[in-house]
Amino acid sequence: MKSPSYLRRLLIVSPGFAPANTPDSHRVRLSLPHWKSCGWEVEVLAVRGEDVEAPLEPELLDSIPGDVPVHRVKAWPLRLTRCLGIRSLSWRAGGALRRAGGRLLTHGKFDLVLFSTSQFGVLPLGPRWLQRTGVPYVLDFQDPWVTDYYEKPGAPRPPGGWKYRLAHRRALHNEPLSLRRAAGVVSVSARYLEEFSARYPWYDRRRSLILPFPAADIDFNRLAAEGPTRSLTLQPGFKHVVAVGAVGPYMRRSIEGLCAALARLRSENAAAAIKLRFHFIGTSYATDAPPSVLPSARPARVADLIEEQTARVGYYEALRWMLAGDALLAVGSDDLGYIPSRLANLLWLEKPLLTIASSGTSLANRLAEWCVAPVYAPEDSKAVGDWLRDLAEGMIPPSKPVSASWRKEHNSEGMTRHLADFLRQRCAEAARWSRSSRPPAAAQSHPTP
Repeated sequence: MKSPSYLRRLLIVSPGFAPANTPDSHRVRLSLPHWKSCGWEVEVLAVRGEDVEAPLEPELLDSIPGDVPVHRVKAWPLRLTRCLGIRSLSWRAGGALRRAGGRLLTHGKFDLVLFSTSQFGVLPLGPRWLQRTGVPYVLDFQDPWVTDYYEKPGAPRPPGGWKYRLAHRRALHNEPLSLRRAAGVVSVSARYLEEFSARYPWYDRRRSLILPFPAADIDFNRLAAEGPTRSLTLQPGFKHVVAVGAVGPYMRRSIEGLCAALARLRSENAAAAIKLRFHFIGTSYATDAPPSVLPSARPARVADLIEEQTARVGYYEALRWMLAGDALLAVGSDDLGYIPSRLANLLWLEKPLLTIASSGTSLANRLAEWCVAPVYAPEDSKAVGDWLRDLAEGMIPPSKPVSASWRKEHNSEGMTRHLADFLRQRCAEAARWSRSSRPPAAAQSHPTP
C-alpha cells in the first residue's frame, strides 16, 4: 500500500525491546513494518538488550525495518542493584528513559507517544512529558497494573514481600495520575477497561480501544522459510499436546482441572491416556524456579504423561514447539481479564485446541466471539476427558478454520491498522484540547456524562 504523503510522528516506549525476548515487546516489534503505510513515522525508545533481565535473541532484530530508529539507554546493571532487592527494569532504567525521552520529544517534533509495555513504572513519564513538551500520550495495557488478586479469599501469598507491597502502593498512586491525562487507552482485554471505570468515576471509556495481540505471521513466515532443518521432532507414536508460556499460581484451578480429566481418562480408558504426552514449555520467568504444573499432576498420578520445562525458551523455539505439537493447549487464569499473548497464534495454526477456562473470563469470551474453538470449565473433567480420548484415538479434527477476513484483521498488519486509526483519532482530539486550552474528559474530577 502506498504511504500517505503526510506522516505523523510516533514515539513508542518499549523498555524490554528486541533483542531481549520479553512478552510485552512483541506487539511493538510485529507492528513496525506496517506503520508507514498506515500514515505514521515511528521511532522506538528502549533499554539496551544486555541490561534487560530476559533471554537475548539477535534473530528478533531481523524483523525490524532498517529505517525505524531504535534509541537505547543504559540501565543500572543487575549485579549492582540485586543486592538492594531491586530487579525491576523500570526502576533501573527509569531515569535514563526520562532523560532520553525528554530530549527526543523536545527536538523530534513528535505528534504522539505510545507506551506499550508491562513495565508500569515508566507510565508516569507520560504526564511528565506532556506537561513539559505538550506531546500527548496513549497507554497500552497488556496486563493489569493494579490488581486485587492477592487480597481475595483463598489467594496465595503475594510474591516479593515488602517489594510487592511497595510496588502495589506505587501502582495505586500512579495509575490514576497516568490515566487522567492520557489521550487514550489501549487494552488487550475489555475487563481491564471495566476495572478502570469501576475505580475512577472520571474515566471515559469512549477514548479506549480493545486490541487483541496479533498473530505472529511475520515470524511464522520466517520459520517456514527455514525449512525442516531446524524444526522440532517429537517422539513418534504419541499425541503431543503443547502449552507454551508461564504458568502461575493464578492458573492452578485450570491445571488441576486438566490433571483431574487426565486421571479420569486413565481410569476409564488407560489405553487412550497412555498415548498422550503434554509438554509445558517455559512455565516460569526464573531460570531456577520450581515446577508449577507437576505439583498438581503428581497427586492425580498423571505426572508420567507430563513434561515441564520451567526455564524460558527462545521466542522462535516457542513457535517451533507450537508447530511441532499435534494439539495445542490454552490455560485460563483466575485473573478474569487474562488473555494469552499467543492466542491468535494458536488459532492461526489451525490445530486441535483445548482451552480450559472459567465461564465469563476474557479468554472464554474472546474465543466465543471468534467462534472457532470450544472452552471447557476446569470442573468439567468428563468433557475434557472425552476431548482427550478423542484426540488420542485420532477422532479430533483440527479447530474450525479461521476465515480469510479473520486472518486479515488479526495478522500484524491488520492489528497495526486498527491501532494506527485509533491513534490518529486520539491525536486529532488532543489537538482540539490544545487549541481550546481545555483538559481532556478523563482529567475532569466529575463523571463524564
